[in-house]
Amino acid sequence: MIYTTFFKGINNKLIHPTGPKIIMYKKNDKNRIFFYMCLFSIGKITAEEFCDDFYECYDILGEMEFTQQEDEVLNNLSDLYVGRYTPYESDRTQFPDSFIDDIELKKGVNMAITSLKGSLMGVAQDMQEILSLCK
Repeated sequence: MIYTTFFKGINNKLIHPTGPKIIMYKKNDKNRIFFYMCLFSIGKITAEEFCDDFYECYDILGEMEFTQQEDEVLNNLSDLYVGRYTPYESDRTQFPDSFIDDIELKKGVNMAITSLKGSLMGVAQDMQEILSLCK
């Protein structure tokens, strides 16, 4: 497993370079997507942070090798939730069938997590470490 140091604060908490380091998977590691799904699900990152990283890793880089089930679940998450998320109430009001809010996005992420339980086991230990640093 390859890590890169991540100094961006979770919930806007900055981690000082000489203090504890938060580790993050490289952008071409599929576990990064799973990791961000977990962080968003438990409220440690915002919907905007999740969507930006998901889009960059899954839709733009797209070099990762997924199982058929993983690819199907992530493709649905991308099309039905991430691609339709907007933080702007005016967009959702004007086009209610086109856009969703962070509550609907979180429902979609949680459904994806449930579908990918086996794939997420690889990030479980890292999540414990991250959560202990965020207290």
